[in-house]
Amino acid sequence: MEGNTVIDPHRTPSALLRLPRDARGYPVPWFVKWYGSRPDFRVVGEGKFSRAVAGGRCWICGERVGRYLCFVVGPMCVINRITSEPPSHRECAEYAVRVCPFLAIPKMHRQAHNLPDEIIHPAGDHNPRNPGVVAIYIARKFSVFPAGLGHPGRLIQMGEPTEVTWWREGRPATRSEVNTAMNRGLTALYEQCENRQDQQDLGDAFARALRLMPAEEVT
Repeated sequence: MEGNTVIDPHRTPSALLRLPRDARGYPVPWFVKWYGSRPDFRVVGEGKFSRAVAGGRCWICGERVGRYLCFVVGPMCVINRITSEPPSHRECAEYAVRVCPFLAIPKMHRQAHNLPDEIIHPAGDHNPRNPGVVAIYIARKFSVFPAGLGHPGRLIQMGEPTEVTWWREGRPATRSEVNTAMNRGLTALYEQCENRQDQQDLGDAFARALRLMPAEEVT
């Protein structure tokens, strides 16, 4: 799926139609771990990160991605350009932000109870709060680096974006909604700064991210 292709919002991408379904009839993303006949949408299957990165697989449907790499991320990730999840097709990413309950419903919270004991939590600092707004960050390149701080996982540095689209409640987000979410993300990132240089670097990154916000609403 290439850069600015128009997506039919009522159509399930053909690649997702080939995925197995859960008991409700929803396609189960490729990255999800199965426990027998039951998928756990909160858990990433063993080796899926490495297979997605090495094989150029879409994180959602598992098929090969093209030149445009679409990362489904929150406002904090747009600021620091770091994420823990490999990219997807644009078609798959847009389906996810419209259908996934956590991405499409701002009041939805991640359910952390009864998680399997053996899972390794994703690398990086993950805020359990729903950001209310989600972005599809589209780039041509990315790089992978060790998470560090004793975590065995890896993180992704997203390249320069060719486009960023913003979503809330399964629809394009307004500039004011994105502005609110971005400032909340900035507050969370400032809490991680260890010195003045970190704060300066974060300020520069935030100024860069502001240029990716939606256009002003027409009244």
